[in-house]
This record gives sequence, structure tokens and C-alpha cells, in this order.
Amino acid sequence: MARMEHNLAALGEDSFERHGDYESLMFDGRGRRSGELFERGRRLAGGLRNLGVSPGDRVAVMLPNCPEVGISYGALWRAGAAITPVIFLLPPPELRYVLEHSRARAIITAPELLGAVLAATEGLETLQWVISTGAGEAGNGKVVPLASLEDAEPSGIVPRDDHDLAARCTRAGRPAAPRASCSRTRTSGAAASPRRSRPGSPTSGGTSCRCRCRTPSA
Repeated sequence: MARMEHNLAALGEDSFERHGDYESLMFDGRGRRSGELFERGRRLAGGLRNLGVSPGDRVAVMLPNCPEVGISYGALWRAGAAITPVIFLLPPPELRYVLEHSRARAIITAPELLGAVLAATEGLETLQWVISTGAGEAGNGKVVPLASLEDAEPSGIVPRDDHDLAARCTRAGRPAAPRASCSRTRTSGAAASPRRSRPGSPTSGGTSCRCRCRTPSA
């Protein structure tokens, strides 16, 4: 596979090859080495691809501060997916708005947030999988343990164009009047300035904004 100079997954791999294995993270009193985190990301990327996550798919990440945040981001970019970051404080109505309007196919979350996520995704047909960092939680049939995906063979980097979407932020306001803004982050890491959709503006009514995504009506 040809190297992609500006691809975020390729840049992460280059960084690991350049700096090697070292203790890079301390969490819950235990150090994590860069080699461990990198390998987990490679295996998670393989698991996501086996699950059915395809290049260009939107995947939401709603996690508290933990090692799985960086692992998930690296794995998703490696699999060619686009990330929708979600703050873990959102209540179910606002979370549902974000997931519905980002057209996310999956969400990666934690056991302590699973109740809110399942409430928000009830009956949401566009979202196929809830991936939890816990193990074996009961849910609505969509819950997949993240650890089970890490059992997959490591994945290479899915080729993507430098102008393909890497991340899209959808922001919700109060439940009665949610708002949306778009930040087009390319695989090269370049990001457009977020623009909020306003009534009567070129981005309202679900028309295309200047970054060519679809910004839903407010």
C-alpha cells in the first residue's frame, strides 16, 4: 500500500515508528506503553472492519477520559471511518439529536454511560451498533464489547484521500431547539471553522454548507 503523507492514521504510525515503545500514559495508577496502545488500535481497527464499519462511515465516540479515547480515534481513522466526538455529559434527547443528524452507524461508549446511550438510541434505525468498553452488558441487541473487537487480526491503514472527512462535530443546544455546527476535519488534519446553522442562512434547511457536508436544519 502506498504511504499517505497526510493521513492521520499514517501520521500516527510514523510517530510510533520514529519514537518506538515507551511509557506514554498513566491511568488509574498503571502506566501504558505506546506499543500496547498502538497494537490495541490496530486490532480494534480490524475488529471494526469485521463488524461492518466501512470507509466514510460516521462513528460517534462518547467516552470519559480513559485510554480507549485515543485507541478508538486511531482505530477509526485506520479503518477509514469519520469520527463524531460527543461530550459525555449530554442527556439522552441531545445525544439522540447528535446521532440522528450525524447519521452515525455506531457509537463507542463506556458502561457508566450505557444507560443514557441506550435510551437515546432506542428505535434509531441509522445506528447499528453500541460498542462498550465494558464486557457483556445487556442491552437492546446492539451492544458489542470493545474487547471482543480487539481479538481481531491487526488492520492495515485503509487508503483515504486527503480531502476525505476525518471528523464532524454536531452540537446540540437545549432539547427544544437543538443547533448544529459543522467542523470539516480532513484526513490531513486541516479543519474548517465551525459555522452554526441559522434560520435563513445558506446552511439552514438541510442544504449543503461550504464544506460540502449536509448541515441539518436547526
